[in-house]
Amino acid sequence: MHRRSFLLLAGAGVSIVAMALVACAGGGGGDSGGKPVVVATTVQIGALAKEVAGDRVVLITLLGPGVDPHQYELTAQHRQAIDKSKVILRNGIGLDAFLDKSVSSDGNKKKLVTVTAGISIRRGEGEEDPHVWLNPLNAKI
Repeated sequence: MHRRSFLLLAGAGVSIVAMALVACAGGGGGDSGGKPVVVATTVQIGALAKEVAGDRVVLITLLGPGVDPHQYELTAQHRQAIDKSKVILRNGIGLDAFLDKSVSSDGNKKKLVTVTAGISIRRGEGEEDPHVWLNPLNAKI
């Protein structure tokens, strides 16, 4: 269901917008220019979302390159972006578990799209492998 929702948004050409790219710069904020706000939890999801949405979005990526997802904590700017977002794109296989607590306590849960839904997840050493984008067929899904 979540995957279908994402594909419908992309296929229908619905503009997906976020306030600013803050993953590397650490800055952000500002006006979204009337466009819908979208948050991607990882740099990989952000890159794929940008390819789908093009310049119709201002994309906020929470985890930048080299950021350890197990140590990450939401910043005030990222929390504000989540609150203003129309959709939150997440991995859902442990890479963005930091999101669970913050969105389950408010109305943001309805905005969550788990982009790995429908993908066959590999298991390694008893755990699911969250690095699904390494397989181009998974990235396509």
